[in-house]
Amino acid sequence: MANTVLLLKTGGCLRILNRSVITAYNPSYRYYLRIEAAAAFRMFNSELQYCGYGKYDEEWNGFVIETLDAIIRDSRISHNLIGVYCYLGAITINNCIIEDNDETGIYCEGALHAQITNCLIRRNKRGIACTLFTDDAAFLNCTICENEREGVLFDFINSSNVTVCECNIYNNSYGIFCSFTKI
Repeated sequence: MANTVLLLKTGGCLRILNRSVITAYNPSYRYYLRIEAAAAFRMFNSELQYCGYGKYDEEWNGFVIETLDAIIRDSRISHNLIGVYCYLGAITINNCIIEDNDETGIYCEGALHAQITNCLIRRNKRGIACTLFTDDAAFLNCTICENEREGVLFDFINSSNVTVCECNIYNNSYGIFCSFTKI
């Protein structure tokens, strides 16, 4: 049985609302969800789980945000390869639980904007990663705990555009780890 692809094309709009649960019928056959540039994505009061497959950092797919118009609020994202992967896009995540993902809870790679507020990010391999010139990121009033590696990783970014404010970061191998980052 092949893995399923859910693709929101440019110009499309997807709303996941009111206690919806997006999951794999059989977790052995995961799916991937990709939101292309110039699409609109909203997820409110819902769950997304068992998304993503492959070998991380080699050939993989997962929940990928490429649009500048993505909002996730009051939702749970769990048991994915990567919780949320924002690639060259923009995302706002409020009041969410992002937990038990195989790799990173929230991964922003070259993201133009990321605002993560009032979220619990726990029990992932890495809590949050901002890499490769992510332009603008704010992590406000979040709890980032019990991640196997870093609570927060900043790699190849300009930290003058990054804010971590009023977050509780504890019980990770490293709280905040900066690599090739201008402080």
